[in-house]
Amino acid sequence: MSDPLIQAYWDTAKPSLTLSLVSLLMVLVLYFCALQLSNLEISRLLFGERWKLPPGPPGAPIVGNLLQMRKVRGDAGQMAAYLTSLSRFGEMATLHMGSSTWVMLNSNRVVQEIIAKRANITGERPYLPIASGLVSRHKRTVLRQTREWSEGRRVMHHLLSGTALKEFEKVQDLESIQLLANYVERPNQWYLHHYRYAYSIIYRIVVGERPRQTQEQLDDFQRVTVQFIRSINNSFVDFFPVLARLPRLLQPWRKHWEAAGKDHYNVFKAWWAPVKRGIAEGTAPPSFIKDVLLRTSAKFSRDDEEA
Repeated sequence: MSDPLIQAYWDTAKPSLTLSLVSLLMVLVLYFCALQLSNLEISRLLFGERWKLPPGPPGAPIVGNLLQMRKVRGDAGQMAAYLTSLSRFGEMATLHMGSSTWVMLNSNRVVQEIIAKRANITGERPYLPIASGLVSRHKRTVLRQTREWSEGRRVMHHLLSGTALKEFEKVQDLESIQLLANYVERPNQWYLHHYRYAYSIIYRIVVGERPRQTQEQLDDFQRVTVQFIRSINNSFVDFFPVLARLPRLLQPWRKHWEAAGKDHYNVFKAWWAPVKRGIAEGTAPPSFIKDVLLRTSAKFSRDDEEA
């Protein structure tokens, strides 16, 4: 067999082909049954109704509305039409996405009431075994759950202070001039100019100087950024997080996404290493990394990969 994970499974178990396949299918069926029970809320079945959810469109057994969402995901027009159609259920609508429950907010009023005023209890991030786990190696702050990103939030607070924001205005002015010049010189590549403008501002704020990476490094950075964004809610496993608890031999998707995570790490490391070296040698300009992140008084308690 071509897949080494499946080959390892057969080499370890050593049963007949038929029995092995039946055993594997039985394990998967049991897991999906458990997911379905979770989706129906066992506590509600045993102790009465616990949550009164808003109405929503009917879905299929086990997967709920997941297939409906995935069908329209690749087309912006169809996605907009699908989301707009949920307003027929009122200010809120419920979607059952695999073993997860999504409550869609269809009016500014409920957004203000639920998100703006109650963010401390509604602002949690879901656990995504693929996007936040394997692809991000559990390190990307934007997808980490609250208990895991408190240290990063503490350090990043320096980027959002009033004094720092005034310095950012100068950076934005300089980069805006370059953006306008790029529009005039190469108008057909406007989308590339937007990308350069965004990452150049971020890089100058964080590192303290304009990017000096090679075109290959810039292309790699753009590639892994796009891959990461596309990985969010792209895998079936992210809608059924319990599948991540299966033995590794029963996770045929794991090899692909772990390789993607390693690739992303190597790209970021190629950007990080010279920055840290410049700080150690005393040649780096003032920046968030030098003056906040790696400053002794900041007491940043994580490793280089976390940084």
